[in-house]
Amino acid sequence: MVTRQEFDKAAGRASRRRAPYPLATAVRYDRDLGYVVVSFGAELDLAIAPGNVAVLAQATAEELAFIEISPSGLGLRFPKLETELYLPPLLKGLHRSRR
Repeated sequence: MVTRQEFDKAAGRASRRRAPYPLATAVRYDRDLGYVVVSFGAELDLAIAPGNVAVLAQATAEELAFIEISPSGLGLRFPKLETELYLPPLLKGLHRSRR
């Protein structure tokens, strides 16, 4: 059994891990562009070329069409491929304005 103190510590660690990154709010595969498009709210979208990501490189459009956002908002799950993509490494180079 997990104590309340252990739960609170774990929740704090999770919150600190999420803090530096925007959280995915929507995701779709754009067949016309051939990109996975991840939205992080109204002001930031990230287009990912599947060919540049090893786990997605050989995927078909049908396999890429089914995407789920992880509960943390930091990952994508591709059920038909039985794989996941962790977003923070792709976001490392992006800098958000404090405004």
